[in-house]
Amino acid sequence: MDNLTKDIPQDKKNSKSGNLYSKIVLFSGLILVLAILLIISVATDFLVKLNFPFLKLVNWGICALIIILSFFTVKEVFKLKKKEKEISGIIDQLVIDKHKDEAILKSIGDGVYVVDKNRNLLSINKVACDYLEVENQNTLVGHHCFEVLKIQNEAGVNCKDICPALKSWSRDEAVVAPDFCLICKNNKLINIASVATPLKDSKGNIIGGVVVFRDISKQNEVERERTNFVSIATHELSTPLAAIEAGISMALEEKTGKIEPPTRSLLEKVYKSCKRLASLVRSLIIISKLGKGEMELNIKPLNLDEVITEVIDEFSIQALEKGLTLKYEKSPETSMFVLADFNLARVLIENLVSNALKFTEKGEIIVKCGEKNDLLVVTVIDTGPGIPAEQLPNLFQKFRQLDQSLTRIAQGTGIGLYIAKSIVEILGGKIWVESELGKGSRFSFSLQKVTSNNFDSKALPKENVTQEVKNIDREP
Repeated sequence: MDNLTKDIPQDKKNSKSGNLYSKIVLFSGLILVLAILLIISVATDFLVKLNFPFLKLVNWGICALIIILSFFTVKEVFKLKKKEKEISGIIDQLVIDKHKDEAILKSIGDGVYVVDKNRNLLSINKVACDYLEVENQNTLVGHHCFEVLKIQNEAGVNCKDICPALKSWSRDEAVVAPDFCLICKNNKLINIASVATPLKDSKGNIIGGVVVFRDISKQNEVERERTNFVSIATHELSTPLAAIEAGISMALEEKTGKIEPPTRSLLEKVYKSCKRLASLVRSLIIISKLGKGEMELNIKPLNLDEVITEVIDEFSIQALEKGLTLKYEKSPETSMFVLADFNLARVLIENLVSNALKFTEKGEIIVKCGEKNDLLVVTVIDTGPGIPAEQLPNLFQKFRQLDQSLTRIAQGTGIGLYIAKSIVEILGGKIWVESELGKGSRFSFSLQKVTSNNFDSKALPKENVTQEVKNIDREP
């Protein structure tokens, strides 16, 4: 960081030095004027002695002028000494700041490098050098960062084209990149997550950037093992659960014989719990496939109006049992065709409506559709307890539920909204929430509408694409 720290305060240093030099020039000029006046005074005194009386007044005037100029000269000398102390203090502070920066860089356990606007390395810490197996950090300074640190994304695109620093400069903010790989000296690949932050001068102009990165290979390996375990466990559980559910259903239909009311009540509770567990297993299967990127989809033009209508009909009885009104509102002119997979679209709508039903005790739930430019926007509005502002950023994370006494009444696993968000992102859309405590919530998502401009039948998957997600269900 040496070069960068020198560059930033250099203007101030030059400004102070310029003032000092001007003061020295002024002081020298005053000394020269005093010397000339002194010579004139001596000459005038000599002429007075030669009986030139009128020059006596001139001599006194010159003496007075010398006294005045001497006063201002002494004053400027004291000012120069004061400025010298100030500049000395600034230099000392710069040295202290430089040592602080060096100490911080050495103490950070992550790799850190600093670049200028041309992406030349200004500084790099020891941790980053250890990844590259380089002992002398100074040998790397001055080279382009993409030549020294061979970073690429999962698709193999080099850092020269997708540099984290470039992204932070274009957005004028810190940028997090969790999906990069660093090629070490022996061509060993390690997964890294990085944060790039722009550096600015006193006028707000970007003059460089700082990139911090860390090795997340072990973290990714643990995540893969966990995902594999969940995948195996859920698939092993799904078959016996299906058999249990089918058996209880047959018993409740009295296909195996008549059952007494107490037994029926018990079986109905068991059947309800079994369906919840089966639904949870199917949700975990979705998460597993999302994590491993194994979802095979059949993307084609889909009338979302039909999907929403089916979901509304499915949940109408549940809403009626809770004393809620479940409505579907859209303008007849609204174009409801989007490019999507039917099964994923259904799970998306089901999870949002199910979430609204779960947390709404009175009032109504409205599914509303509208258009915004070339997007179809679907919003699920409820009159539930609302969500605190501080909990909104974590709402779409896995296994995350609101920490409120009201929401503890509702049973669930906290993965429904995570699945909804993942599905929207797979379909190329966006999802967001607007909520205020005590005033309900609005969950919205947008998808690209099908138009003659963006629809290409040749780009669609073939009809015989395997449907890996045909049995997925909503979050319990």
